[in-house]
Amino acid sequence: MKKHLFLFLISSIIFSPAFPEDFYKDVRQDWLKKSELYKPTLVKKEKKPISVVNVVPDKEAFQG
Repeated sequence: MKKHLFLFLISSIIFSPAFPEDFYKDVRQDWLKKSELYKPTLVKKEKKPISVVNVVPDKEAFQG
């Protein structure tokens, strides 16, 4: 009897249709509009090097 009950519960969980509810479907478009309004502008600046750097190994460093 317990085996049949267990199989019934497992099969009802596995084969039952799941319909998730989307709680935010009505406000999602408003969120996208607000995010576009408050999106920061991208500032591009060109940076030029000050000088050339020479790479020199340090013999006293941990990894040589």
